[in-house]
Amino acid sequence: KIEAFWKIIKNELFYPNSFDSMEDIILNLGNYLFEYNHLRRHGGLNYETPFDKLQKVTELLS
Repeated sequence: KIEAFWKIIKNELFYPNSFDSMEDIILNLGNYLFEYNHLRRHGGLNYETPFDKLQKVTELLS
């Protein structure tokens, strides 16, 4: 699964964009990861976001 994750990041963030500095990369990567984990629904998680899934699991364990 980590290989698929890196493929998605490369295809959706790095290949279509160019960055002017390391700070620009860090800012864009942070924004992308926020969207990926909080807004994007994942088929492998029954179309929930990773954050929503984590909240449900955390509630079950507490």
